[in-house]
Amino acid sequence: IDLWCKKYNTTYVHEKRVSWITRNIDFIIPNEKNPKILIEVSYMVTTGSGQTTKQRDEHSIRLDIDAYKRKNRTEVIFVNFIDGGGWLGRQNDLELMYIDSDYVINLSNIDDLEYIIEEFG
Repeated sequence: IDLWCKKYNTTYVHEKRVSWITRNIDFIIPNEKNPKILIEVSYMVTTGSGQTTKQRDEHSIRLDIDAYKRKNRTEVIFVNFIDGGGWLGRQNDLELMYIDSDYVINLSNIDDLEYIIEEFG
């Protein structure tokens, strides 16, 4: 993230809260005062109920983003970085996370994040 933000002359913050979401966001580009890209990270080695909790949290964030976009007539992109073998056993939760995301990336397509930062950051 750091290299691409520098390349496209933007910034990011880590583990901050935007005023209209009730929990910290893993990465916000450029910052919590002017969020354009919100990135959540979920790497799971094993499967468990935490993935359902994560999916529900991501759905809540999606609802907050949609309400903010309607109210402020602005664009905010929601990116989920999802990887790890644990997600293979939780296809239902994984599918719902895809639905709630504007973009889903993992280690195999991490370079797509550069495009997202260039286009929306």
